[in-house]
Amino acid sequence: MMPENPDLTVNNSAATSQQSSAGTGQSNGRIPNSNNDRESEVSWFEWVLFGASSEQRTIRKNASNLVKQLNQFADRLTNAKSDADAAIRNAIGRFRDENYKAMLKEMPVDRLKDVATSIRVGILKQHGYRYIVDLVGVSSARLQQLSGIGPATAPQIVRAVQQICESLRRQSFVIPLPDDVEISHSAILRAAYTRIRCRGISRDQIEALRAAASFLRGSINDVKAAGPIWARLIQRTATLPKVAAAFERLNVMVGHDEYRIVLNEAAQSVQRLEPPLDWDALRNEYRDRFAEYSAVLEAGLEGRHVDDATSAPAQQGRHGSVPAQIAERVEAVVLSLDSLDVDLRGYQEFGAKYLVHQKRTVLGDEMGLGKTIQALAAMTHLHNVEDANWFMVVCPASIIGNWSREIEKRSKFSARILHGAQRQDQLHRWMTSGGVAVTSFETLRAMIDQINMPIHLLIADEAHYLKNRATKRNANIRQLAQLSDRIALMTGTALENHPKEFAELVRICDHQLGSNLANAVTNSLGLPGMARRFETLVAPAYLRRNQTDVLRELPECIEIEEWITLSDPELRHYANQVHSRNAMAMRQAANGGAGGNAKLERLSELVDEYRDAGRKLVIFSFFRNTLDAIGDLLGAHHRIDGSVPAIRRSAIIDQFTNAKGFAAMVCQIEAGGVGINLQSASVVVLFEPQYKPTTEWQAIKRAHRMGQTNRVIVHRFLARETIDESLRQLVAKKAAIFDDYARNSAVKDASPAAVDTSETQITQQLVEMELRRIGAA
Repeated sequence: MMPENPDLTVNNSAATSQQSSAGTGQSNGRIPNSNNDRESEVSWFEWVLFGASSEQRTIRKNASNLVKQLNQFADRLTNAKSDADAAIRNAIGRFRDENYKAMLKEMPVDRLKDVATSIRVGILKQHGYRYIVDLVGVSSARLQQLSGIGPATAPQIVRAVQQICESLRRQSFVIPLPDDVEISHSAILRAAYTRIRCRGISRDQIEALRAAASFLRGSINDVKAAGPIWARLIQRTATLPKVAAAFERLNVMVGHDEYRIVLNEAAQSVQRLEPPLDWDALRNEYRDRFAEYSAVLEAGLEGRHVDDATSAPAQQGRHGSVPAQIAERVEAVVLSLDSLDVDLRGYQEFGAKYLVHQKRTVLGDEMGLGKTIQALAAMTHLHNVEDANWFMVVCPASIIGNWSREIEKRSKFSARILHGAQRQDQLHRWMTSGGVAVTSFETLRAMIDQINMPIHLLIADEAHYLKNRATKRNANIRQLAQLSDRIALMTGTALENHPKEFAELVRICDHQLGSNLANAVTNSLGLPGMARRFETLVAPAYLRRNQTDVLRELPECIEIEEWITLSDPELRHYANQVHSRNAMAMRQAANGGAGGNAKLERLSELVDEYRDAGRKLVIFSFFRNTLDAIGDLLGAHHRIDGSVPAIRRSAIIDQFTNAKGFAAMVCQIEAGGVGINLQSASVVVLFEPQYKPTTEWQAIKRAHRMGQTNRVIVHRFLARETIDESLRQLVAKKAAIFDDYARNSAVKDASPAAVDTSETQITQQLVEMELRRIGAA
């Protein structure tokens, strides 16, 4: 369908007519050979004044119009992004203005007392001033004419009205959740719809339009050059055939299929930018692509309100804990992201710049903030600006498929999967032709010695697996780091046990900095001001942002502790496991069995409730036999555990995501809690507590992450008078130790469950606590 704008409509009828006549050799503008015919075709007046007959002038006019259309389409596509950005800012501005006026009309004059308690609003009401809007623009002199309002009170009222108006104008636009979007948001959504489609505009298409216009403009100039006025006056006989031939060529060009094809393709590209007129279609689009809409709307907000006080928190969140002097240098990087098929959030843009500028870093953003996209943005920039083309990603095998999909979906790079039977062939292709090599920590062992070429950017995802310097995977990454211009270790849980482990990650990037950090932790942990010193030391190599700091549209996450009382047979079975001093058996016994299953009974109630509501839920447990029991309860369900190959996990997630209405996914927490996206789920069940809160946080963030459109409800199942309770208590006791680090410092993920404590020591503590509980110690 062609666009409604007449300036951007292809004149197919004229082109077809001209092409037909050109094909038969009987162009309307063709000049016969005989002098008599030439005299009849071109009068002396036309020849001197125009150098062409009326038919020939029509050909030239059609050619000029075609050039105009080609350039108009090229301009429209070239400016589409900036025009859409401006449209978003203007639409948000109009929305804010309309809201401001509506709030003024509805705000009673009593609100003046919130600003100045001495104002007697009763007198204002007596004189007909019942709403704040009634007082807007009323001068102090006018107010003093009213009975009961004196020269001291009137200026107070004027200032109070101004203060309220300024406060209302400063109120920030909040990106609406899909369930909250209203018809009043339609202009904003329509502008955002267009902006999202701008990513599909091809630079090659724009260049083809410009080239076609330029070539055709050259042919128009050839016509002019064939018959200059001096030749028309002095050498008419010789000039007429040249002009006729030039017009003949121009006529053929105007009717050529290539121009029609280029114009039609351009018209279709422009049409794709047009949002649907139907409100329901636009609203459904907003729900389906909420993360993308949030990104472009956030950019519009930042562009419009950079001087607003309301933008300060977002800017602070964008930079994480990076000091201002470093942030300023990072912000000076101008990213070149041509060919990256995604709109970056503001904090993601800063993250990509940070990876590029700081070169050897730990990207520790909280789960769900798009670390993969930031890495791909850095790769794209390096490719466009520095001709870099050899990138490598090392990650757990379970998320290789996720990396492969993101590379293919979001970038123009070739994904070379160095895993499985084809890994040697793919390694050769990567070393020869470049692209993004993706391999697992384990597979890297078999090929580490074959990789001896420069790597432009090395990514280690889920880098907390590298915390132990004594492991082979740590040594392998250190070996690759020596070959790499840049390295980014990515993890949402940089600290799981102790700051020394975080220092080891930093040491991979910068040996001296990591050593300084380790010494500082060893000598000063817990001392006043240590958290701030830690933050300052690590700032050149560590960037961390939290969801609450940067995702203003993220729905709330409600956590509910489900304290469950086991049946007497279950408790007796549990006591037997305590006597065995087997912590894993104790944890499994707390999950049910031997005469009943109280946790499953509670889960059954929740499943019935959420099935009726049509909501999707994901249930996490450490134990496969627990997943088996949950699966039997659910019936039809989806499942990911450690036995599911990485290549199949994406397909399972797609099936779960695409299911209509209620659906359930059961996941082994160590397998399904890392590196996968489950935004379609709005209910999370943690069937038992874990040793590390970071394990639970990761699981929750699979659902409560960017793109989530619903409030997320987390149910924590805890069996009373069991190891569940003891583990919960142990976590709470450790929480205060890293409070300063977790709340104020750059180190956001200190696990309170395992500070200076190995898993073996934790297990011993738990067993001893449970033995004392049942009186068997």
